[in-house]
Amino acid sequence: MKEEQPALPEEVELVAPEDTSHSEMNERLYNEIVYLSSLQRKIVIRHYFHKQNLKSIATELDIPLGTVKWHLIEARNQMKDGFQKAEKRFFDSSQKRFLEMHNR
Repeated sequence: MKEEQPALPEEVELVAPEDTSHSEMNERLYNEIVYLSSLQRKIVIRHYFHKQNLKSIATELDIPLGTVKWHLIEARNQMKDGFQKAEKRFFDSSQKRFLEMHNR
């Protein structure tokens, strides 16, 4: 189980929710982004939220383009694993509640 979530740096703001589904997605993204390394977080936010291309991210962070790509892939894999674990916890707890209600 994950520890208490660290806060995102102040310069990071996720997209303002326009509807409930958008708000839920922001919350899910936030729940995963906070666990990325500082460098991965910078790359993910610049690329996906600020729509910055990978070459300009590499230049801005003064790291090779291949390193940016690698960190982006690693971050996506880590977030995907986090999403899958969260879904499993949700479905396991839902199934448990359902069985408890019907076995009374």
